[in-house]
Amino acid sequence: MGAARVVGPAGEAKYGSAAAAMNGGDCVVVGNRVGVVMGLKPIAIGDPYALNFDGVIDLDAKSDDTWSDGDLLYWDATALHLTDTAGANKTAGIAVGDKANAAIRASVDLNASVGSTTV
Repeated sequence: MGAARVVGPAGEAKYGSAAAAMNGGDCVVVGNRVGVVMGLKPIAIGDPYALNFDGVIDLDAKSDDTWSDGDLLYWDATALHLTDTAGANKTAGIAVGDKANAAIRASVDLNASVGSTTV
């Protein structure tokens, strides 16, 4: 049996060519995971890029949703915000803190699931 080989920091993955223009901090859905584009400079179509898939991240949130610390959150890839509505949205992770009505930003433990949160 061969030894494992670390190919990048935990929660980080490098991808091939960008299919669309992106900026650092943009959220991207890859399969069943939500990733955050890493880096500070804009990424043009065709450029290589890297995504972060874990950690506590502060993102835009649907203003009229409310939730409690520990609730499952979803990424609405059309409206580009966190929501507490599952529907066709991908699971983004677990809420870190409560969110009040009218708040437009919220923190999520990215790709964490109930029973396996990041500490």
